[in-house]
Amino acid sequence: MEQFKDNKAHGPLVTVITVNYNSLATKTIVLESIKGIINLDYRPLEIIMVDNGSDDGSFEHIEETVKKSAPKDITFKFLKLPKNYGFAAANDIAFTKRSKEAKYVALINNDLLPEPGSLKKLVDFLENNSDIGGAQGLILSWDGTKVDSAGIFVTNFWYTYVYGRDFKAAKKTFVSYISGAYSVYRVDSLLKCGGLFFSPFFMYAEDLELGLRLWCTGSKIAYVPIVAGWHFGSTTTKRYTHIIVYFPWRNMIAVIMAYDRFYPLKLLEKLAFYLVAAYAKRDKLILREFINGVLLGFALRNWLKKLNCKAKTYPVMEISIFKLYSQILKTYIKYGSWFSGLSSRSISEVLKFEPQTTS
Repeated sequence: MEQFKDNKAHGPLVTVITVNYNSLATKTIVLESIKGIINLDYRPLEIIMVDNGSDDGSFEHIEETVKKSAPKDITFKFLKLPKNYGFAAANDIAFTKRSKEAKYVALINNDLLPEPGSLKKLVDFLENNSDIGGAQGLILSWDGTKVDSAGIFVTNFWYTYVYGRDFKAAKKTFVSYISGAYSVYRVDSLLKCGGLFFSPFFMYAEDLELGLRLWCTGSKIAYVPIVAGWHFGSTTTKRYTHIIVYFPWRNMIAVIMAYDRFYPLKLLEKLAFYLVAAYAKRDKLILREFINGVLLGFALRNWLKKLNCKAKTYPVMEISIFKLYSQILKTYIKYGSWFSGLSSRSISEVLKFEPQTTS
């Protein structure tokens, strides 16, 4: 059995997982984030750094830096995977390598700088709320001028809305799911719902699916009003534009099929939206995303059946689809192009007040 030094112990063991992939081009940001993870004011702490088959020497550089500066009262594990299995699978593999003593798992991106006391605050919150399976704090942009995330809602027509960007997120709030950039989960809740991520997603929307799965197996998901950290965002994926286009759209179709009892009708609405987007962007890949999303949706539905995940109760933000599409059209005309985040910006324009949610 592993032994964890507890001269600064605050509570139960937490395992932090961070994933790396060819990050040498952004090593300044990544190393600052890694040092921030090491400097978290929480013990006992285990940190698992997993590399997705990088070939640029970035992981070796990170490992060397960590070994030179890491406190001796933190347990480190370094996992070098033979190829890029994707963000979801890399986290899943690391999850299986955690200490069996770990009560919580914290996922922190390698481009997020955590606030030193944030992990302790989130763990204390979970310790005092046994019905909550996952929590996140307020994540700010890298320069601290904007809100990156305070949790995320799904809407009744399966668009996503980032909580806290349009108004101050000043109170504890139950949300549909929490950001994969920095989130803390109760290990027992994860084991009850089948584990961490659905690895075939590869990347994007894996945190959405996990959040809904936790709700459907009896655990709540919450935003806690504490500053958690500063997120640069997309340090890896921005170099691969096709990834940003393909995986989010494909995986959302799969989520709809798995978690909406009226999914045939919702798929028809999404098909219409995807057709318009494909025409506006002159991008046939969008239609392939829809088809592959349906195939992936069947696989996800079959997996959830084995978990007995039946209840479909989770916070949903209600919004008029007619108002939304009207605003999408106005925004499209205003900017003259179909851009990433068009639907999110349109939702923000429709909502001039704190969103109304249902469970």
